[in-house]
Amino acid sequence: MDWLNNSWLIGIIGGLISGVLVTIISGFCLARRENRRYFRKVSAANKEVILSIKPGISENFIPNLDVFEALINATSRGYEVDPADLHSPSEIAEELTKEIMGSSFIPARAKEEYCKQLEGLRMLTEGGASKRRGLAESELEGHKKSEMDRYRTRMVRMLSVMLGGFAWLISTAVFYMNYFRYYLANLPDFTFKVIFMIALIILAAIISCLVTLIFRWLESERAFKPKTDTFFISK
Repeated sequence: MDWLNNSWLIGIIGGLISGVLVTIISGFCLARRENRRYFRKVSAANKEVILSIKPGISENFIPNLDVFEALINATSRGYEVDPADLHSPSEIAEELTKEIMGSSFIPARAKEEYCKQLEGLRMLTEGGASKRRGLAESELEGHKKSEMDRYRTRMVRMLSVMLGGFAWLISTAVFYMNYFRYYLANLPDFTFKVIFMIALIILAAIISCLVTLIFRWLESERAFKPKTDTFFISK
């Protein structure tokens, strides 16, 4: 147990433990934030698909399954999400039915007509949607993330590691400054100023790297602006 009396070892291990804890906690928090952002993207993509189909319903135009597939795939690429995470055609028909029935701007006769069209669409696409879901789920394990998603994953990892390293450096520096306070107090003024300036330069470089990474991450957050259109159908 002699190593417990070794101040150098205690300082390094204590700083390392604090750095690892900060890395784990910050990585967990940043990953949760990214997951919430992904769910917002999926929700916005679903809304855009529904908005694209709505205008045709009042004109008795219902897209076929191939058009639904193309629309879902194109929208998922635009929002950089997995197509399997979006609503299937039958689910889209159900969402449209719910909105039609909940709208106070549509007459009862028109609601009945629209719901019949959507019911036919739901029955028609149910089999095809199930097939699409089955294929998507079988390929989900080998699905490659988009370049932007990989970039964000790297950013989260880099931020958490840099925060952990920063915490390790600070905790270790504080420990050794307290340990060597007697020697530091007896250093010549010039030597102390040089050491202080070097420490400031290193600290400024670390902080600037952290700030740059955080700003780049926030810019990628602002690049995504989900649509907030109102949902109703008028005839």
